Amino acid sequence: MTDIIKDFEQKVSGEVASFLRKNKEFEEHNVALFQQEILDLKSDNPLILAFGNQSFKILNKHFRNRYQIIKLPHYSMYISRENYKNEIGKVLGNIGTVIMDNIQENNVKDKEGIKYELKRLQRVYEITPSDEAMNLLIKEGMNSAFHITQISEKKFVERFSKVFGKCLAHEVYAEALRIHSLKGNI
Repeated sequence: MTDIIKDFEQKVSGEVASFLRKNKEFEEHNVALFQQEILDLKSDNPLILAFGNQSFKILNKHFRNRYQIIKLPHYSMYISRENYKNEIGKVLGNIGTVIMDNIQENNVKDKEGIKYELKRLQRVYEITPSDEAMNLLIKEGMNSAFHITQISEKKFVERFSKVFGKCLAHEVYAEALRIHSLKGNI
C-alpha cells in the first residue's frame, strides 16, 4: 500500500486538487515515484486500489492504459463500519469481505488502524493463492513475507501442508522468500 501523492500534508481533498492543478510538476514527480515503486516490486500486472475520487482521478489519468485500477470509497468516509464494509464488498466482492472481516475481527476503529490492516492484508495477499489461504496465514500470525521467512521452509511446510497441501505450502514459502528478498533490496 502506498500513496500516489507523497509528502503532502493537506487533508482537505478540495485543496489537494487545487494545489495539483497549480503545481503540475509536483503531480508528475509523484507519478514517476509511484511508477518506480511498481517496477521495484516486479509486478507484471498489478491491481491498483484507489481510495477516494482524487486518487482515482490521478491514477486513471496516468495509468489507465497500463494497469487495472479499481476505485474504492476512501476509508475516512463518514459512514459506519458496517456500511463501509458493504461498500467495499460491492466493489471487490469476496476479497472486500475478507478485508472488512479482518478489520472488524481486530476491532479497528480509526483511520491509522484501517491503514495498518489494509497494508497487512496486502502483504499477505501478494504471497497467497487464495482468500482462504490469506485468512489462514493471518489467523496464524503470518502477516508478511518477512514473518514467513523467519521460520525454516521445512517447519512452514509441516505447519501448513495439511491445509494447503505440501506442494502449495512450498510455493507459498518460495513466494514469501522472493518477495522478502525483493523488498529487502529496495
